[in-house]
Amino acid sequence: MPNPKEEFQYALHEIAYYAPTLDSPYDRVRLAEWVRRLSLEAKLHDFQCNVVNPYAQLLRIQVRAGRLRSPFHVPPNQGDVPALAVTLSKEILASVPSLPTPGPTAPFMCRKSKDGHAYVSARQIPGKGVLCYLAVSTGDFHTN
Repeated sequence: MPNPKEEFQYALHEIAYYAPTLDSPYDRVRLAEWVRRLSLEAKLHDFQCNVVNPYAQLLRIQVRAGRLRSPFHVPPNQGDVPALAVTLSKEILASVPSLPTPGPTAPFMCRKSKDGHAYVSARQIPGKGVLCYLAVSTGDFHTN
């Protein structure tokens, strides 16, 4: 399995290969802006490869498909690049107003098995019900 830097570089090479196939000149300009921004973030902060890699992989998929979609349909924002999951969840929440607003997930019940191989958590979603999460692993769960 390649390390994050190699994976990022491979994605950039593939993006460069398929970039001329984009029909829209506006998409090609936005593509160049995003590649420049992601490359700068990866170069400035080594740890950022874990943040920019998901963007690079999604951009690679979209360029191969021949059209840029969210979040690449607009130029990148100034400042730090947030995690892709955060960016996409904000866009989903904007397009589906009936979804509850995100916040810190404060579970009212959280348990881990004595052997460390199972984890269960439950959180109430106001007006919607309860969200339950169960994970089982052959290895121990480690908390950050």
